[in-house]
Amino acid sequence: MDAKLQELCRQAHEDRIRVGMLDTDTKNRTLELAADALMAHEQEILEANAIDMERGRERNMPQGLLDRLKLDHDRLLGMADGLRQVAKLEDPIGEVMSMRKRPNGLIIGKVRVAIGVRPNVTSDAFGLCFKSGNCAILKGGSDAIHSNIAIVSAMQEALRRMNIPKGALSLIESTDRETTNAFMKMKDYVDLLIPRGGRGLIQSVVNNATIPVIETGTGNCHVYVDQFADQEMAVNIIKNAKTQGAKAVKEISANARFALTGTPVENHLGELWSIFDYLMPGFLFSYQKFRRLYEIPIVKEGNETAASNLRRLIGPFVLRRLKKDVMKE
Repeated sequence: MDAKLQELCRQAHEDRIRVGMLDTDTKNRTLELAADALMAHEQEILEANAIDMERGRERNMPQGLLDRLKLDHDRLLGMADGLRQVAKLEDPIGEVMSMRKRPNGLIIGKVRVAIGVRPNVTSDAFGLCFKSGNCAILKGGSDAIHSNIAIVSAMQEALRRMNIPKGALSLIESTDRETTNAFMKMKDYVDLLIPRGGRGLIQSVVNNATIPVIETGTGNCHVYVDQFADQEMAVNIIKNAKTQGAKAVKEISANARFALTGTPVENHLGELWSIFDYLMPGFLFSYQKFRRLYEIPIVKEGNETAASNLRRLIGPFVLRRLKKDVMKE
């Protein structure tokens, strides 16, 4: 068994009581400091994320996954705001859900308490675990390992400033399958597993873990607009829910489609492919083929032949001038 993994889980298990007994003000202040730490370490986090992004491109990761992986100032700010929002939530620990007296005089109550040790893969998960008095062990995939290390390191700084037990937040840095399998069997130290990811990951955890598991499912998010709906509200909901990534946009079912972009298409060829693949699926091939034929030769090699061939393909459909022409004016 991996000694480092065992020690990490043991530390979380040991610290769970102290974390569960933290008062509300301490937890809220820690979450605020963790949010501040994310922004204070923005440069390190974005540099780490750039490494993950480059590795993703080298592995021909689909553009939709690259979009989800990418961090920038606004996304990091959103992560920090998420921690601050959790800090503003009511503290669930100690809340009496119900209380009743049996005929024999026995009083039975339902009171919310901490679970103990819970793993997941995001800063939001840490915030929710910590606010509810739980230690969090994070286990992400190899695609985002550099980003995860930088993010967790920043939040751990806030824990140290508040003298919070170090077992409150830890990250399993190993991404190999053996470590993952061993982690799922740490029943002596971990109280609950919450897998978040694709169907294959979730089923693997459910089938192999010896620790209690909350099976989250792969999830879905549908938006239906009735003909009598408030149109302005519907537009705002659709924009918020379905336009943050190319994959979500493609899932919109409508009678007609058109695309507008305020960003010059020559700024990012991945964006260009996404727009055409939404309007005319397959016109610019799969993203892997598009990347091989056009994006890599144009961006990395400066291949004018590839650029000319791409312009000839998209020319009849582009109704705006290119940035270089606009800038001349």
